[in-house]
Amino acid sequence: MKERHFLYCWSLDTADWEQDLGTVLNHIAGQQLKRVAAGDTVWIVTHRDGAVSLRGRIVVDAVTDFDGACERLGTTDLWESDYHLIAEPGTEEPLDDIPLEENVALLRFNSKKDRFTVEKDGRVDYHQMQTMRELTPESAELLQKIWDEAAMPSGSEIPLDQAEEWSRGAGFGEPEKNRRVEEAAVKFVTEWYTREGWAVVSVESEKLGYDLVCKKEGMEESVEVKGVSGEDPRFIITEREVNAAETLPDFFLCVVTAALTSRPQLHRFSGEEFLDKYNLFPIQHLAVPRKAEGAQS
Repeated sequence: MKERHFLYCWSLDTADWEQDLGTVLNHIAGQQLKRVAAGDTVWIVTHRDGAVSLRGRIVVDAVTDFDGACERLGTTDLWESDYHLIAEPGTEEPLDDIPLEENVALLRFNSKKDRFTVEKDGRVDYHQMQTMRELTPESAELLQKIWDEAAMPSGSEIPLDQAEEWSRGAGFGEPEKNRRVEEAAVKFVTEWYTREGWAVVSVESEKLGYDLVCKKEGMEESVEVKGVSGEDPRFIITEREVNAAETLPDFFLCVVTAALTSRPQLHRFSGEEFLDKYNLFPIQHLAVPRKAEGAQS
């Protein structure tokens, strides 16, 4: 089944309460959710005095009932509904509050009524928000872009503490989880190349700027692997690895998103494609004491 995206309106009280808790969104419930299936994404919005804001999203791992949700989440303190959505592990994110403003008029739906009626001042009548709507692929991409851009701090330098909050990529978070994510990603990429008929040798310990050397019928690729626990392909990359992308004609970057789930996804770029598609932001620096003037080396 093709992945679908839905727009779902929450009450302001519910969204504000959940956001104030500061927890990640791992579950939602509601009678309208009967249309949703595993693999779909539900985008949550709220309506305030005619203005629509994007509050969060849930990538669906499972659709279950109240008892099933209680068992999965280990609690009975849940909204009583026949339909409960459980987030795919590794994709859970905190709620936000992003005004959609003029973008509301750009949204399109897979229905006869394929758009909101938007007033001249950009406001939308609340009654239009009461039904969950399936988004077109283009509108889903628009919301994803808005969500990603809101998560990226402005400016060319990103403080490490901020980066830890928004990043879902390798290198942030708990070291043990990072290790498991990276190991799963390397295993996945190794198996992918092997299935394609390549001979694969790990050179991770040599710190060359890439992890794997893959050979097949006179071809050779130097492959750097990045593992990401969520679905957003952001990650830390070292100066050595960037230099390899810039200088090695056989360099390839393989990013594995949702690396710890049952449905990891491979994103593969040549060095040129990587440098074209990604912005690089410094997040930390090595500080070396300056030598005093006249000091002997």
